[in-house]
Amino acid sequence: MLIQSISNQNKQNFQGKIDIMPGDLSYTPAKYVRKAYSAIEEKIKDKPFDLFIRQNHGKHNVTVTAQKEKDWMRNKGLKEEVLVADQADVYEAVALSLIQQYEEKMNIAKPTFTDKCKQFFNKLGQKLTQDN
Repeated sequence: MLIQSISNQNKQNFQGKIDIMPGDLSYTPAKYVRKAYSAIEEKIKDKPFDLFIRQNHGKHNVTVTAQKEKDWMRNKGLKEEVLVADQADVYEAVALSLIQQYEEKMNIAKPTFTDKCKQFFNKLGQKLTQDN
């Protein structure tokens, strides 16, 4: 029986992404988001959370949200949101500011019981693999 080495198991590989509902943005916001997309993607790619961009058609604005995907789906957890006018060309600056605000909130937030358990078992796993 062959046993594969799993030395990278405890290293986390974050892949933050930009989530835009297909067909959600009208012409003007879509044009500005496309213009800033590569710069925003570069800023978010190594983060443990995502950016969600949704248009509020009735209110003529766009909501940009920084949140972990699992929390966003459940509508709970740590979240940072900004409203941007439809006609505004400020998505790169808004995204950068939102990322910084969310990271500050993450650093301030107390770790949950689940997070503490994960940290404990990760350290235990590392210790056990080092002893072998």
